[in-house]
Amino acid sequence: MKIAAIALWLIHQAASAKAESNVTDIDFMFPLAEGIDGSLVDTMNGMVDAFNKENPDIVVTPIYAGSYADEYAKVLARVAEGNPPAVAVTNLYTLPELASLNMIIPLNEYVKASGGEDYLNQFYSAMFRNAVVQEGDYIEGFPMMRSTPVLYYNQDMLDEKNISVPTTWEELADAASELTTDTVKGLGIPDNWQDWIFGAFSSQAGSQLIEDDWTTVTFDSTGNTAALNAWNEMARKGSMTVPLTSWSTAITDFSEGKFAMLYFTTGGITTAKQSAPFNWSCAFCPAGPNGFGVEEGGGDFHIFNNIPKAKQDAAWKLIYFLTNPENAAIWSAATGYIAVNKGAYETELMKEAVKETPQRLVAKDQMESYSHAQTMSVDIQNVRTVFKNNIAAVVDGTKTVDQAQTAGQEGASAFIESWILLQSMTATGSAASSLTMGYNLILAGILGVVGAYVL
Repeated sequence: MKIAAIALWLIHQAASAKAESNVTDIDFMFPLAEGIDGSLVDTMNGMVDAFNKENPDIVVTPIYAGSYADEYAKVLARVAEGNPPAVAVTNLYTLPELASLNMIIPLNEYVKASGGEDYLNQFYSAMFRNAVVQEGDYIEGFPMMRSTPVLYYNQDMLDEKNISVPTTWEELADAASELTTDTVKGLGIPDNWQDWIFGAFSSQAGSQLIEDDWTTVTFDSTGNTAALNAWNEMARKGSMTVPLTSWSTAITDFSEGKFAMLYFTTGGITTAKQSAPFNWSCAFCPAGPNGFGVEEGGGDFHIFNNIPKAKQDAAWKLIYFLTNPENAAIWSAATGYIAVNKGAYETELMKEAVKETPQRLVAKDQMESYSHAQTMSVDIQNVRTVFKNNIAAVVDGTKTVDQAQTAGQEGASAFIESWILLQSMTATGSAASSLTMGYNLILAGILGVVGAYVL
């Protein structure tokens, strides 16, 4: 009997070991966007737990890696070490670097196997502007969360002064001036993402910060001159926040009545709903001389190169699961982001969420009608720093519009040109090794620090 029991135990152990060997473990890196509430970790953990239960042959470990910028730096560090995650959600602006350095794989075959065009039609076509590498139409990102800037406004403050919600730059400037008091600023514009909000003004003036080729800087365009002048005039009149208000506290400050109006992401809707003790709502960003326009924002899934095919397959299963109508609804309802799957808005959860907070539809409608791709380029962190610093300098009054445009144009162009030169010297195209990638990333970082100091 004892021998038989031992034999059964050995068989059980062997079976368990075999079962464990058939389990695919993957890391899933995810950002915690600054200034956004909505219990992101709890919500995502719940969806990942559901996936793991539904797929016993896969174990997903979520890794919450801080802000978009912090998380992206950690992703790059893992790639440089030769230990990339299987899948990560990174900000839309990261695509040019990830694709150019061959760090991620095209998703076209996975999309085809999932239904091709019929499958893609579940999603908003606008969301793929920052996900497709145009040369070859490679889908190298897949939508996870989307936002646009929207204009939050305190309806009670507007009603008190009989002011309509502004729909043009001129109306915005007039309203901001009339709503400003000793204790309230008419308009709040936050820092850290001021280049993204400014991108809306740029598109409303018929321009952009960088052309769609990812390399041609247009910060010194006449459209951007008009946009910077609009900010400068409000700043000099004292009707907008000077310096730019903190992104991390902006939606809370709005909810506390410190601004009558605020440009912010739709991802702040949950916090406003929970915190604001007054009547508030959201509107399209007011139109400029070229009409309405905004940049999209948010994050995309990417599956990484140089990992086993089994991990890549498991990563796609996770993407497919998290973007189905039910989970897209869960994420949108919890955070305020636009649901990436159209079917999400047909679920009972989203119908109830929209009924309770109809402001959720403002960004979706704005995205469908007037959005453009988020500004992207190589060496994007340094390029964004140049743009942000010079936009802020105009608001602060430390640079004229002309000085800021010249510095922004030259500084961003220099970073992009240096990055391209570096790749031409060290990269080997699609066959780039992990060692080469690591060298490129480290050297690019060194050049970035030096360049930022010089420029």
